[in-house]
Amino acid sequence: MTHRSVPTGNGMRQVPVSLEAKKGEFNEIPIIDLAQDQTVSAAELRDACTRVGFFYVKNHGVPEDLIDDVWKVAKDFFALPLEEKMEIELHKTPNMRGYTPMYGENVDPSSRPDAHEAFDFGSDTTSMYNMDGVPGKNVWPSSLPKTQITLDDYFKKINELGHRLLQLFSLSLSLPIDALQSIANPPSSIARILHYPPHESEKEVSPDQIGIGSHTDYELFTILLQQQGIKALQVLNRHGEWISAEPIPNTLVVNVGDMMQRITNDKYVSTIHRAINQSGRERYSSPVFFGANYEVTLEAGDYLKERFEATYK
Repeated sequence: MTHRSVPTGNGMRQVPVSLEAKKGEFNEIPIIDLAQDQTVSAAELRDACTRVGFFYVKNHGVPEDLIDDVWKVAKDFFALPLEEKMEIELHKTPNMRGYTPMYGENVDPSSRPDAHEAFDFGSDTTSMYNMDGVPGKNVWPSSLPKTQITLDDYFKKINELGHRLLQLFSLSLSLPIDALQSIANPPSSIARILHYPPHESEKEVSPDQIGIGSHTDYELFTILLQQQGIKALQVLNRHGEWISAEPIPNTLVVNVGDMMQRITNDKYVSTIHRAINQSGRERYSSPVFFGANYEVTLEAGDYLKERFEATYK
Protein backbone atom coordinates (compact mmCIF):
# COMPACT_ATOMS: atom_id res chain seq x y z
CA MET A 1 0.00 0.00 0.00
CA THR A 2 1.27 3.47 -0.93
CA HIS A 3 1.93 5.91 1.93
CA ARG A 4 2.75 9.60 2.20
CA SER A 5 4.39 11.66 4.94
CA VAL A 6 2.16 14.10 6.83
CA PRO A 7 3.54 16.88 9.09
CA THR A 8 2.04 17.08 12.60
CA GLY A 9 2.78 19.11 15.70
CA ASN A 10 4.82 16.17 16.96
CA GLY A 11 6.80 15.35 13.81
CA MET A 12 6.26 13.62 10.45
CA ARG A 13 3.97 10.58 10.31
CA GLN A 14 3.09 8.07 7.59
CA VAL A 15 -0.48 7.62 6.29
CA PRO A 16 -1.91 5.33 3.59
CA VAL A 17 -3.06 7.04 0.38
CA SER A 18 -6.12 4.76 -0.08
CA LEU A 19 -9.59 6.33 0.07
CA GLU A 20 -11.11 3.22 1.64
CA ALA A 21 -12.21 3.09 5.27
CA LYS A 22 -13.54 0.22 7.35
CA LYS A 23 -17.00 0.69 8.80
CA GLY A 24 -16.00 -1.07 11.99
CA GLU A 25 -18.04 -1.50 15.12
CA PHE A 26 -18.56 1.73 17.02
CA ASN A 27 -16.87 0.25 20.08
CA GLU A 28 -13.62 0.76 18.18
CA ILE A 29 -14.17 4.44 18.94
CA PRO A 30 -15.56 4.37 22.49
CA ILE A 31 -18.62 6.24 23.74
CA ILE A 32 -18.27 7.93 27.14
CA ASP A 33 -21.39 8.86 29.09
CA LEU A 34 -20.73 12.14 30.89
CA ALA A 35 -23.73 11.53 33.16
CA GLN A 36 -21.99 8.66 34.96
CA ASP A 37 -19.58 8.92 37.89
CA GLN A 38 -16.55 11.04 36.98
CA THR A 39 -14.08 8.39 38.09
CA VAL A 40 -15.66 5.90 35.68
CA SER A 41 -15.62 8.43 32.84
CA ALA A 42 -12.00 9.31 33.60
CA ALA A 43 -10.95 5.66 33.42
CA GLU A 44 -12.76 5.23 30.10
CA LEU A 45 -11.18 8.43 28.81
CA ARG A 46 -7.70 7.21 29.75
CA ASP A 47 -8.30 3.95 27.89
CA ALA A 48 -9.65 5.76 24.82
CA CYS A 49 -6.79 8.27 24.73
CA THR A 50 -4.03 5.67 25.04
CA ARG A 51 -5.52 3.25 22.49
CA VAL A 52 -7.52 5.32 20.02
CA GLY A 53 -7.11 9.07 20.52
CA PHE A 54 -10.81 9.55 19.68
CA PHE A 55 -14.03 9.03 21.59
CA TYR A 56 -17.68 10.04 21.50
CA VAL A 57 -19.40 11.77 24.44
CA LYS A 58 -23.11 11.66 25.25
CA ASN A 59 -25.06 13.65 27.84
CA HIS A 60 -22.68 16.46 26.94
CA GLY A 61 -24.98 19.34 27.89
CA VAL A 62 -25.14 21.12 24.52
CA PRO A 63 -28.87 21.65 23.81
CA GLU A 64 -30.29 20.01 20.69
CA ASP A 65 -32.17 23.17 19.72
CA LEU A 66 -28.88 25.10 19.78
CA ILE A 67 -27.29 22.44 17.56
CA ASP A 68 -30.22 22.79 15.13
CA ASP A 69 -29.64 26.56 15.09
CA VAL A 70 -25.94 26.03 14.31
CA TRP A 71 -26.84 23.97 11.24
CA LYS A 72 -29.34 26.63 10.16
CA VAL A 73 -26.86 29.52 10.35
CA ALA A 74 -24.15 27.39 8.70
CA LYS A 75 -26.37 26.62 5.72
CA ASP A 76 -27.51 30.24 5.47
CA PHE A 77 -23.96 31.59 5.65
CA PHE A 78 -22.44 29.28 3.05
CA ALA A 79 -25.40 29.93 0.73
CA LEU A 80 -24.48 33.63 0.57
CA PRO A 81 -23.00 34.93 -2.69
CA LEU A 82 -19.24 34.42 -2.84
CA GLU A 83 -18.70 38.17 -3.16
CA GLU A 84 -20.46 38.78 0.16
CA LYS A 85 -18.54 36.04 1.95
CA MET A 86 -15.26 37.36 0.55
CA GLU A 87 -15.92 40.72 2.25
CA ILE A 88 -14.94 39.00 5.52
CA GLU A 89 -12.32 36.68 4.01
CA LEU A 90 -9.89 35.55 6.69
CA HIS A 91 -6.75 37.08 5.16
CA LYS A 92 -8.44 40.47 4.78
CA THR A 93 -9.01 40.76 8.52
CA PRO A 94 -6.32 41.65 11.08
CA ASN A 95 -7.28 38.72 13.27
CA MET A 96 -7.23 35.57 11.12
CA ARG A 97 -10.94 35.07 11.66
CA GLY A 98 -13.62 35.01 9.03
CA TYR A 99 -14.24 33.20 5.75
CA THR A 100 -11.99 30.78 3.86
CA PRO A 101 -13.18 29.98 0.31
CA MET A 102 -13.39 26.56 -1.29
CA TYR A 103 -9.90 25.12 -1.93
CA GLY A 104 -8.41 27.92 0.17
CA GLU A 105 -6.66 25.56 2.60
CA ASN A 106 -4.34 22.60 2.38
CA VAL A 107 -3.61 20.78 5.65
CA ASP A 108 -1.59 18.08 3.86
CA PRO A 109 1.14 19.79 1.79
CA SER A 110 1.73 16.61 -0.21
CA SER A 111 -1.80 16.77 -1.68
CA ARG A 112 -3.97 19.29 -3.51
CA PRO A 113 -6.09 21.94 -1.70
CA ASP A 114 -8.94 20.74 0.51
CA ALA A 115 -12.50 20.60 -0.86
CA HIS A 116 -14.26 22.67 1.78
CA GLU A 117 -15.06 26.23 2.75
CA ALA A 118 -14.94 27.50 6.31
CA PHE A 119 -15.80 30.30 8.72
CA ASP A 120 -13.61 30.84 11.81
CA PHE A 121 -14.63 32.52 15.06
CA GLY A 122 -13.57 32.50 18.69
CA SER A 123 -13.50 34.42 21.94
CA ASP A 124 -14.48 38.06 21.72
CA THR A 125 -13.32 38.99 25.22
CA THR A 126 -10.75 41.68 25.92
CA SER A 127 -8.65 39.27 27.99
CA MET A 128 -8.02 37.18 24.88
CA TYR A 129 -7.54 39.60 22.00
CA ASN A 130 -5.33 41.99 23.96
CA MET A 131 -2.74 39.25 24.60
CA ASP A 132 0.43 39.35 22.53
CA GLY A 133 0.10 37.42 19.29
CA VAL A 134 -3.58 36.55 19.83
CA PRO A 135 -6.12 37.24 17.07
CA GLY A 136 -8.58 40.07 17.68
CA LYS A 137 -12.33 40.33 17.50
CA ASN A 138 -14.59 38.20 15.36
CA VAL A 139 -16.05 39.39 12.06
CA TRP A 140 -19.62 38.55 11.08
CA PRO A 141 -21.78 38.66 7.93
CA SER A 142 -23.79 41.89 8.09
CA SER A 143 -26.80 40.38 6.31
CA LEU A 144 -27.23 37.50 8.79
CA PRO A 145 -27.39 38.99 12.32
CA LYS A 146 -28.49 35.69 13.87
CA THR A 147 -25.15 34.15 12.92
CA GLN A 148 -23.31 36.00 15.68
CA ILE A 149 -25.98 35.32 18.32
CA THR A 150 -26.13 31.59 17.58
CA LEU A 151 -22.41 30.97 17.20
CA ASP A 152 -21.57 33.00 20.32
CA ASP A 153 -24.00 30.83 22.31
CA TYR A 154 -22.60 27.67 20.75
CA PHE A 155 -19.00 28.71 21.46
CA LYS A 156 -19.86 29.41 25.10
CA LYS A 157 -21.57 26.03 25.57
CA ILE A 158 -18.76 24.07 23.90
CA ASN A 159 -16.16 25.81 26.05
CA GLU A 160 -18.13 24.91 29.18
CA LEU A 161 -17.99 21.30 27.98
CA GLY A 162 -14.27 21.74 27.30
CA HIS A 163 -13.61 22.64 30.92
CA ARG A 164 -15.64 19.60 32.07
CA LEU A 165 -13.52 17.41 29.80
CA LEU A 166 -10.33 19.02 31.09
CA GLN A 167 -11.36 17.90 34.58
CA LEU A 168 -11.74 14.34 33.29
CA PHE A 169 -8.33 14.54 31.64
CA SER A 170 -6.89 15.58 35.02
CA LEU A 171 -8.58 12.68 36.81
CA SER A 172 -7.48 10.28 34.07
CA LEU A 173 -3.88 11.23 34.85
CA SER A 174 -4.40 10.66 38.61
CA LEU A 175 -4.15 14.39 39.20
CA PRO A 176 -6.47 16.63 41.25
CA ILE A 177 -9.62 17.44 39.32
CA ASP A 178 -8.61 21.05 38.58
CA ALA A 179 -4.90 20.39 38.02
CA LEU A 180 -5.00 21.22 34.29
CA GLN A 181 -7.30 24.23 34.53
CA SER A 182 -4.38 26.63 34.95
CA ILE A 183 -3.07 25.85 31.47
CA ALA A 184 -6.40 26.87 29.91
CA ASN A 185 -7.33 29.98 31.88
CA PRO A 186 -8.59 31.21 29.55
CA PRO A 187 -8.30 28.61 26.78
CA SER A 188 -7.18 29.62 23.30
CA SER A 189 -10.26 28.04 21.74
CA ILE A 190 -11.02 28.60 18.08
CA ALA A 191 -14.17 27.34 16.38
CA ARG A 192 -15.18 26.77 12.78
CA ILE A 193 -18.20 25.91 10.73
CA LEU A 194 -17.34 23.94 7.60
CA HIS A 195 -19.13 23.12 4.37
CA TYR A 196 -18.10 20.15 2.23
CA PRO A 197 -19.59 19.82 -1.27
CA PRO A 198 -20.85 16.37 -2.23
CA HIS A 199 -18.85 13.81 -4.16
CA GLU A 200 -21.29 11.45 -5.82
CA SER A 201 -18.92 8.50 -5.84
CA GLU A 202 -15.34 7.49 -5.17
CA LYS A 203 -14.65 8.02 -8.88
CA GLU A 204 -15.07 11.76 -8.29
CA VAL A 205 -12.64 11.76 -5.36
CA SER A 206 -8.89 11.82 -5.77
CA PRO A 207 -6.61 10.75 -2.91
CA ASP A 208 -4.80 14.02 -3.64
CA GLN A 209 -7.90 16.18 -3.13
CA ILE A 210 -10.48 15.28 -0.49
CA GLY A 211 -12.68 17.24 1.93
CA ILE A 212 -9.83 17.75 4.35
CA GLY A 213 -6.52 15.95 4.08
CA SER A 214 -4.73 13.78 6.61
CA HIS A 215 -3.72 15.78 9.69
CA THR A 216 -3.63 16.01 13.46
CA ASP A 217 -5.00 18.88 15.53
CA TYR A 218 -2.52 21.09 17.38
CA GLU A 219 -4.54 21.96 20.48
CA LEU A 220 -5.25 20.07 23.73
CA PHE A 221 -8.31 18.43 22.22
CA THR A 222 -11.04 19.02 19.65
CA ILE A 223 -14.80 18.80 20.17
CA LEU A 224 -16.56 18.05 16.88
CA LEU A 225 -20.21 18.48 15.99
CA GLN A 226 -21.06 16.23 13.03
CA GLN A 227 -24.13 16.45 10.84
CA GLN A 228 -26.26 13.35 11.37
CA GLY A 229 -26.77 10.87 8.55
CA ILE A 230 -23.63 11.81 6.60
CA LYS A 231 -20.41 9.94 7.24
CA ALA A 232 -17.13 11.57 6.26
CA LEU A 233 -14.74 11.52 9.22
CA GLN A 234 -12.07 8.81 9.07
CA VAL A 235 -9.56 7.96 11.79
CA LEU A 236 -6.24 6.19 11.21
CA ASN A 237 -5.67 3.28 13.59
CA ARG A 238 -2.32 1.86 14.65
CA HIS A 239 -2.49 -0.80 11.95
CA GLY A 240 -2.51 1.91 9.28
CA GLU A 241 -6.20 1.33 8.51
CA TRP A 242 -8.76 4.09 8.07
CA ILE A 243 -11.75 3.63 10.42
CA SER A 244 -15.02 5.42 9.71
CA ALA A 245 -16.18 7.58 12.65
CA GLU A 246 -19.83 7.76 11.70
CA PRO A 247 -22.14 10.29 13.38
CA ILE A 248 -24.04 8.84 16.35
CA PRO A 249 -27.22 10.63 17.46
CA ASN A 250 -26.93 12.76 20.61
CA THR A 251 -23.14 12.57 20.74
CA LEU A 252 -20.15 14.76 19.99
CA VAL A 253 -16.74 13.53 18.90
CA VAL A 254 -13.64 14.38 20.94
CA ASN A 255 -10.07 13.79 19.81
CA VAL A 256 -6.71 14.28 21.47
CA GLY A 257 -4.56 17.09 20.08
CA ASP A 258 -0.80 17.54 19.78
CA MET A 259 -0.63 19.67 22.95
CA MET A 260 -2.22 16.91 25.03
CA GLN A 261 0.08 14.31 23.50
CA ARG A 262 3.03 16.52 24.46
CA ILE A 263 2.07 17.05 28.11
CA THR A 264 1.32 13.32 28.56
CA ASN A 265 4.76 12.44 27.20
CA ASP A 266 3.24 10.81 24.07
CA LYS A 267 1.03 8.39 26.00
CA TYR A 268 -2.21 10.02 24.88
CA VAL A 269 -2.41 9.77 21.10
CA SER A 270 -3.03 12.69 18.75
CA THR A 271 -4.51 10.59 15.97
CA ILE A 272 -4.31 11.35 12.26
CA HIS A 273 -7.73 11.85 10.67
CA ARG A 274 -9.34 13.19 7.50
CA ALA A 275 -12.79 13.84 5.97
CA ILE A 276 -14.16 12.53 2.67
CA ASN A 277 -17.75 13.38 1.72
CA GLN A 278 -19.02 10.67 -0.63
CA SER A 279 -22.65 10.97 0.47
CA GLY A 280 -23.89 12.83 -2.60
CA ARG A 281 -25.19 15.52 -0.19
CA GLU A 282 -23.92 18.78 1.23
CA ARG A 283 -22.10 18.16 4.53
CA TYR A 284 -21.64 20.57 7.43
CA SER A 285 -19.57 20.19 10.58
CA SER A 286 -18.26 22.35 13.41
CA PRO A 287 -15.05 21.64 15.32
CA VAL A 288 -13.98 23.64 18.36
CA PHE A 289 -10.25 23.44 19.07
CA PHE A 290 -9.75 23.69 22.85
CA GLY A 291 -6.20 24.90 23.37
CA ALA A 292 -3.92 25.95 26.19
CA ASN A 293 -3.52 29.61 27.06
CA TYR A 294 -1.06 31.24 24.65
CA GLU A 295 1.25 32.31 27.50
CA VAL A 296 1.64 28.82 28.99
CA THR A 297 4.71 26.66 28.33
CA LEU A 298 3.67 23.03 27.89
CA GLU A 299 5.77 20.09 29.01
CA ALA A 300 5.28 16.69 30.61
CA GLY A 301 5.94 17.03 34.34
CA ASP A 302 8.19 14.55 36.13
CA TYR A 303 5.18 13.13 37.98
CA LEU A 304 3.41 12.25 34.73
CA LYS A 305 6.53 10.73 33.21
CA GLU A 306 7.08 8.54 36.28
CA ARG A 307 3.44 7.52 36.47
CA PHE A 308 3.21 6.50 32.83
CA GLU A 309 6.50 4.62 33.00
CA ALA A 310 5.17 2.67 35.99
CA THR A 311 1.74 2.04 34.45
CA TYR A 312 2.62 1.30 30.84
CA LYS A 313 6.07 -0.32 31.09
